[in-house]
Amino acid sequence: MDIMQLRYFLTTAETLNYTKAAEKLFLSRQALRQALSAMEKELGLPLFVNHRNKLSLTAAGEYLKLTGKGTVESFDKMMAGVQRFAKKEAVLKTAFSVSLFPFMLPEMDGLLKRFAKRYPAIRLEVSYIENDAVLEAVEKGEVDCGGVVRMPNPQPGIATEILKRYRMSVSYGEKYRKWEGRVLKAEDLQGLSCIGMGSLERTLHPFYETCLEKGIAIHYEVVPRTIDAFYRISHNEAIGFDIAEEDLPELNGVYGSLMEGFFWEIGLLYRETSPRSQETQIFCRFMAEAYKHIKAEQQQSGHSPLFSR
Repeated sequence: MDIMQLRYFLTTAETLNYTKAAEKLFLSRQALRQALSAMEKELGLPLFVNHRNKLSLTAAGEYLKLTGKGTVESFDKMMAGVQRFAKKEAVLKTAFSVSLFPFMLPEMDGLLKRFAKRYPAIRLEVSYIENDAVLEAVEKGEVDCGGVVRMPNPQPGIATEILKRYRMSVSYGEKYRKWEGRVLKAEDLQGLSCIGMGSLERTLHPFYETCLEKGIAIHYEVVPRTIDAFYRISHNEAIGFDIAEEDLPELNGVYGSLMEGFFWEIGLLYRETSPRSQETQIFCRFMAEAYKHIKAEQQQSGHSPLFSR
């Protein structure tokens, strides 16, 4: 059975009339009957019953009608994607959180250039916005793919390609150096001024849920740009929610401690039903493979490996 035969069957199954189906398919009635007979012979069972010139589906026909429609739609979607490649019309809108730069994804600029060279038919449109704005843009379908940093927070219909995982740390200035060497708990931040890369509800959702459950109240503010955040921290204006990575550069007046029970994910998010999901998956797989190689090189060179749960 080929895709054209399946189209013939589905049209006939919808009309339950050979003549009407043949007209829709721009075929002769005889040619349609021959194609359907060939299908039934190949499958080894009838798909239609003709009783007193009234056509109906067999149980096998009902099953093929239910399952075959999705197959044809997937085939058409695939062909449309291939045609976009051929015409170089594939445009992928991506957005990255400004919080990822310059420290968390320093390799990204080079990888985007490598992707463009490897897949010249996919034109990337890249924007850099706040972390929460990226999450919202993915949810609303305003971008095809979003690069974010957040605590794990699965969402229905949203797929995530994880590039890096880190333990959570807290960064602080001289005022809180008493914490050095300790593993902190959420309770330790009660009543303190804290800053982070995105909102508690979106970017730090597991921590937000813990605070609600335990009645922990903090004074929280979103500071998306890393340089601004470190300035605030080093001047003892706030405590920052950060990633635990030994290879991050040391900054004067900024210290850190691990936070118990919380983790960060840096990943690429996309809607599973996006009209450009194929191009998005190509992009995500390319980036994921690139970061696997980067991780392997870090381990071989003796640099601190990325945290993996």
